[in-house]
This record gives sequence, structure tokens and C-alpha cells, in this order.
Amino acid sequence: GRQANDSYPDLDHLGSGSIALQKMLVQELNDKILLLPAWPKHWDVKFKMHLAKKTIVQCEIVNGVIKKLQITPKSRKNDLLLGNGWLLLDSR
Repeated sequence: GRQANDSYPDLDHLGSGSIALQKMLVQELNDKILLLPAWPKHWDVKFKMHLAKKTIVQCEIVNGVIKKLQITPKSRKNDLLLGNGWLLLDSR
């Protein structure tokens, strides 16, 4: 039979690994959104994360460049901080 999870997220079945990856991509502190605080530049990624204040961050990184960044609602873009070494080439 199927074994029940011990908690959410299920820490016995890679849940702690997914938490670590999420924290490498996005962290929240007070009202600020820290994007890519610990993400290696040579790792490509495409993600969509739901944050506090009904905020959604969608981002794609290819070859160390932020190719796509969308923050909903747009007003939360004012709360964005980038991790060290990351640049936004398109400030729209």
C-alpha cells in the first residue's frame, strides 16, 4: 500500500530538496523579494513561484542571463532585489 506523508512538504521524499532549490531561486524578507540569492549562473532554469501578497514571479535563465522576468502584480517589481552578480538587461 501507499505510505502516508509525515508532513507537508514531505521531508522524507525529497521535500527538503525542493525547499532548498526554491530558496536558492527566491526568498522573501519583510516586503522585499530577493531573486536568485544563491542560484549558480551556469544553471539554466525556468520557474513560476507564488509568493506573499498574491504575488507571482515567473523567470527564465539561459546561459547566465535572465531572459524572462514577469512579476504580478506589476507594483511588486518595486520590491525586487537581485542576488549578487545578476543583472536585469531589460528594465521594462
